[in-house]
Amino acid sequence: CYSLLCAFLGVFCVAQAAASNRVQVDPPNWFTGMADSSLHLLVRAPGVGSLTPVCREKGIRVAACVRTASPDYLLLKTFVDASATPGTYHFYTVAEGKTQDLFAFSLLPHPKQAPAGLSQADVIYLLMPDRFSNGDASNDSVRGMQQTGVCRDSLFERHGGDLQGVLNHLDHLSQLGVTALWMNPFQENNQPRESYHGYAITNHYRVDPRLGRQEELTALSSALHKRSMKLVMDLVPNHCGNRHYLFRDQPFPSWFHGWEEFTRTNYRAALIHDTHAAQADRQVFGEGWFDRHMPDFNQQDSLLSRYLIQSYLWWIATAGIDALRIDTYAYSDQNFMQQLLLSVQKEFRGIGVFGEVWDHTVAIQSGFQRDAAARKGAAVPGITDFMLHYSIASALTREQDWTEGVAKLYYTLSQDYLYAAPEKNVVFLDNHDVSRFFSVVGEDVSRMAMGLTFLLTTRGIPCLYYGTEILMKNFSNPDGKVRGDFPGGWKGDAVQAFDSTRLNADQKMIFSLIQKLCRYRKSSPALQEGSYKHFVPEKGVYVYAREHSKQSLLVMMNTGKKPAEVNLQRFREVCSEEGQLKNILSGEVVSYARGSSSCLLPAGQVQVFEVMKKH
Repeated sequence: CYSLLCAFLGVFCVAQAAASNRVQVDPPNWFTGMADSSLHLLVRAPGVGSLTPVCREKGIRVAACVRTASPDYLLLKTFVDASATPGTYHFYTVAEGKTQDLFAFSLLPHPKQAPAGLSQADVIYLLMPDRFSNGDASNDSVRGMQQTGVCRDSLFERHGGDLQGVLNHLDHLSQLGVTALWMNPFQENNQPRESYHGYAITNHYRVDPRLGRQEELTALSSALHKRSMKLVMDLVPNHCGNRHYLFRDQPFPSWFHGWEEFTRTNYRAALIHDTHAAQADRQVFGEGWFDRHMPDFNQQDSLLSRYLIQSYLWWIATAGIDALRIDTYAYSDQNFMQQLLLSVQKEFRGIGVFGEVWDHTVAIQSGFQRDAAARKGAAVPGITDFMLHYSIASALTREQDWTEGVAKLYYTLSQDYLYAAPEKNVVFLDNHDVSRFFSVVGEDVSRMAMGLTFLLTTRGIPCLYYGTEILMKNFSNPDGKVRGDFPGGWKGDAVQAFDSTRLNADQKMIFSLIQKLCRYRKSSPALQEGSYKHFVPEKGVYVYAREHSKQSLLVMMNTGKKPAEVNLQRFREVCSEEGQLKNILSGEVVSYARGSSSCLLPAGQVQVFEVMKKH
């Protein structure tokens, strides 16, 4: 009798919820023609946990109903038949001989367009939507959200930037010459403070309404693709916000790592590969919370693993995602990460993937890009190359000695043999977590130009942080200081930096440099597919080549404080013993002959030469 009463009350509660549209299903819809026919539906409604739903139409079969720890969840293990057609499928339950509709579920056609992926032919542009441009002031305050309104004077409050603002300024990205857009997470972050950055997700299936709606995201993706540009999604599999409904009313306690007292991760990615590591340290690294408001997911739980992976597949299909950046890659369970990578590649072959691996040795970084059978970490196609980032800063801020200055750049790149594919790494001068590079080089425009030229001609996939093109500056203490508003993105801004004609002389020079190099990359086989060869640096001068059967480039960096006379005969394996070098930026041609030909390289400058072939 008790079970019958529970079932009756469950039907009654869900009927009330259905009538008021309070039945929530994750995912909210799915797709026909997926490679994996299994589909888990997490149903959320008052009292739904006691019910046993079935689907009325053929095409979706309920294989099992999994009871949860909360009476307000029910997990349905279903299968979508290969013969299923797009349409609406109705789920219902029967109690005391009466049929009660629970929810309607849509199957949509599988998206036909395959993800474009990423390669060295691309230049990524990273921006934080809340700090880029406010294109729709009507969503600055949204009822039901914990942080409302705009407070641009605060580092921690929302500033009002949104997806419409990004959409409004795609001409700026096109003019600059970038080919891919990476935005910090756009999913709901309904937290009481610091909700602007996107890394404390509270709903995996909802665009944060202060950034816009699903329609704006879809429109942005479509607009990018029409411009032959790509959309990169920022995934956060390691943790969520503590206001997420999955944490506040947990369907399964095993979905989160719990501690008797708050325990923060030790942030030591080296523990994944360290053969001497203490198990206690490994546990704190993998199970400790990233922050007090970011509970740590237990991805070893197979049901949570499926929930997260399905959400990523859903976004790829729904928003036309071309590539994934995986936040805090090393912190997640590595078996789960391997499963995630296999799943997304199985469903969307060719999608680009790179993981954030923020550590301080090449050996640790490379371990996450190697074959998983050889290392304990799950192999990801590319990583964020923090070691190269640190080395560029050393090269341009310190004089060369045996290991520092430009020698550090040389030693870092000489360890590329540790990577499975160093050309798939994402290289950068700065991002949303570190000091802006213009400040790092002491606001020296020449050093800034040298860093950008290296970035856009070295091996790997270059990534520009928003505002770099207009010399935005600041140090990351706290990190909110490097997440400033793009001038001109808000109505009434005194500076209109989206209009390149209004930039000052230094800004115009940097913008033009990026523009020229980005455009050159689009037709340069050497930069898109060429090998990387470098020469031991001498007296602050570092020379490297990008070589392809159709083109060879020679890049010379003088990081010293004095002009340098460079003997071209040293590089004859790249440019032979006589011929011409054409400066790709100035158009100047340098002729050289057998013997003592040399090139004068000004202090603090870099020159990029195309080796002219003899006819």
